[in-house]
Amino acid sequence: MAIKMYSNNIPQEPAFSFLKNYVIGATHGFLPAFLPKLSALHSKQQFALAIILGDVFSSPSDSEDESKDEFIQKLLSGEIEIPLPTYFSVGRNELPQQIKDILESREGKDSGGEVCSNLFFLGRKGVLVTSEGVRIVFLGGREASGDEEGENVEGNTTRPWYTAQEASALKGANSADILVTYDWPANVDWNSKIPVPKAAEGGLPGKSRAVRELARRLRPKYHFIVGEEEVFWEREPYRNEVLEKDRERMALGGTGVGVGATRVISLANWGNKGKVKSLYAFNLNVSDRTAVETLPPNTTESPYVGLGNTESRKRPLPDTGTADEFPVEVGANGAFFWGDRGQSRDNQGIEYGRRGKRWRSGGRGHDNQPRPPPGPGSCFFCLSNPTSAKHLLVSIGTDAYLTTAKGPLTTAAINPPGLSFPGHVLVIPLSHSPILAHIDDAQSKKDTYTEMIRYRGALDAMFSSRSCGAVCFEVARPTGVHTHWQVLPLRTSLLPKVEDAFKEAAQKENYGDFVESFGDQLGDVESSYFRVWISGMAEGKWLVLAIKEREYFDLQFGRRVVAGVIGGGAEKRVNWKDCEQSIEEEVEDAKGFKDGFKEFDFTL
Repeated sequence: MAIKMYSNNIPQEPAFSFLKNYVIGATHGFLPAFLPKLSALHSKQQFALAIILGDVFSSPSDSEDESKDEFIQKLLSGEIEIPLPTYFSVGRNELPQQIKDILESREGKDSGGEVCSNLFFLGRKGVLVTSEGVRIVFLGGREASGDEEGENVEGNTTRPWYTAQEASALKGANSADILVTYDWPANVDWNSKIPVPKAAEGGLPGKSRAVRELARRLRPKYHFIVGEEEVFWEREPYRNEVLEKDRERMALGGTGVGVGATRVISLANWGNKGKVKSLYAFNLNVSDRTAVETLPPNTTESPYVGLGNTESRKRPLPDTGTADEFPVEVGANGAFFWGDRGQSRDNQGIEYGRRGKRWRSGGRGHDNQPRPPPGPGSCFFCLSNPTSAKHLLVSIGTDAYLTTAKGPLTTAAINPPGLSFPGHVLVIPLSHSPILAHIDDAQSKKDTYTEMIRYRGALDAMFSSRSCGAVCFEVARPTGVHTHWQVLPLRTSLLPKVEDAFKEAAQKENYGDFVESFGDQLGDVESSYFRVWISGMAEGKWLVLAIKEREYFDLQFGRRVVAGVIGGGAEKRVNWKDCEQSIEEEVEDAKGFKDGFKEFDFTL
């Protein structure tokens, strides 16, 4: 599943084309009455998941209904069953204290969590990719007032409001199958012939420009919003805009533009007196991410064209077909949860899709333009890339994840008998950034580094239990693509040789001298460097080698040095391409690692 407790349930490609999904209007404490209906529907339709909009529970002020507490207790004890994976975020009210208590008692409360079997609180904001491959971006609560924006709310995932900055951070998700927000997007009814019901006047959530810009950037297939009371409204599908990043991708030979259409649906509260529509079932095609979407005949232009600060259509598309014919590019197939700690800028600090002339070199035009680095959609280390090797995934945290390495340097034959799998893994931030210093948000940067260190410590503990130590190294270059750490097991008898081996190799290659660094002293360093950590080093210590600008640095330096320490034929495995494995071998090694790491994996 996608919530943190299930983050290691990495899916394979789905064998089916369409998934049935179910969305329910706010239940406002009437969930017990709705569950029999949900069970009956699920038994016939076999939905992949359900989403409840807005407030699931009664308002905390509704104290006259004593059955509310009884229901929550039965829910938490397992007496009441939820028939299928059901997700919810924040509405206009705080969660009941019993629910907050159970969430806070579990690890990983930053990412929301399991309330009871099959009922998952997503948190207030973030990204969810289910095990079936459905990519959901959610933003709960209403937009904050000025006073609320100034409150200290660090770590509070249940407050029923968000800031415009938090909404903007979610643009880093890049795409969505489903967008769920409490607030309506501003201007959503423009270009529509379907009026918003008059009953909605004064009773709807606010219309937010921040939500509008989020929907505009993510271009979801479905955008669900809260209708409250008795408001059902389904807008005609609107054609999404072609953004600057699409034109850049196509200019570089990309395969298509992620346009397509978005359907906006507002659902009334479940059980409303007027029996206004509060349930919505629909299918999603998640097995073919490049399928051409045929736009419905009633599709309108986007209601958001020409508004806000996002890209407008300044130049015509390359002459490769009509917008209707371009494949729709959607998110990843991996099972992971990502909060709003991502970023929407590239490795030059420029917002994606806003490069324009800043990519030019010396003002000489396209002939001398450097190729922009891959964005998240084509980055091998981004889970939003449909072609990334998700069968290598072994653990996913809140801000970083682990994969086994392609073409591992170490093997079961090289390792001690207690380590029956290669053990060569990568620790990778979820944020797409060439170096940690380029992660825009300071808290996100801190949290990412902290979780990467935590992964490194867990790996060291696992290797230590099997008569090994660990070596961790990183090549950091601002012109790179997606930073990561490589961690390898090493026999404990070889650990004392590693530091000298790196220092001698650096001298031999005229790279300079290693220096000691403690703590995250490189967190704001924007120059290039190589650093290494070895089991047994003092807490926070790294050996750091500055990489000279405009001088060659061997990207295989870390593997080459460790291979020399290992000996015994490891030198032939310095380049991962020389020891590539079959998919079957990679899957087997990933399974072996997951089984061995289970005891030490803090995400479980």
